[in-house]
Amino acid sequence: MKKFVLGAFIALALASSAHAETRNFSVTASTNKASERPKAKSIGDLIVNGTVRVPAYALTVVDGYSEEGWTELKPESMQVRGKLSADAAKQLQAYFTKEGWVLVPRGWNAVYGGIGANGTSRFEFAPASGVGKVTFYDSGGGCVGCALIDASLFFENARNQARENEFPITDRTSVPVSKVKLRPTLVGYRATVSGQQLDGIDGFYDGQLVEYFNQEVVLPRALRHLATPILNWTMSQRN
Repeated sequence: MKKFVLGAFIALALASSAHAETRNFSVTASTNKASERPKAKSIGDLIVNGTVRVPAYALTVVDGYSEEGWTELKPESMQVRGKLSADAAKQLQAYFTKEGWVLVPRGWNAVYGGIGANGTSRFEFAPASGVGKVTFYDSGGGCVGCALIDASLFFENARNQARENEFPITDRTSVPVSKVKLRPTLVGYRATVSGQQLDGIDGFYDGQLVEYFNQEVVLPRALRHLATPILNWTMSQRN
């Protein structure tokens, strides 16, 4: 399993072109209005690699495709394999989302979450203080345009497909960004936003399904060492 390396980044220059979009970066999480906020329920411990335990939560979220308007997301199993050390697990908890388990610092809450009618999903987590965030977005494989537009910032094949299909491309960023290619389908990046460090990963797959996912982590200085375990975990779940 390739480790997420927070150094050795390549600078991404800010660019512009016709029909281009800008990716904006923020250090604060979004929030649903109170009536649509995700509902979390403790479901015991997630057991990783047979021995490592992490407090686990199921989520009930707004679902644009469901007749009821809400969906409860529950795992089939509480055992999973992935990249997570016992030391890091002591400081983390797990939420089950539409696309699997997301790790966040202990005590953090689900403040935003939902599934769109087109299959996209977004989940955001933050502490009560509001300082920091962990976000996860997935295009779901059903919205090809969504995937191509978002992935075109870092992936040339997505950029070419977006142009061929007359979708806008994303080729500008609201702040300077450094990036490193981790796999053919995965890019890691870092930005400084309002004086705070933001680390993220972008994934793009264009096989039978065209799919894009993104995770971003902004942590208070005392928890910044958890950025790598959180992102490494997600990468270990996205082969």
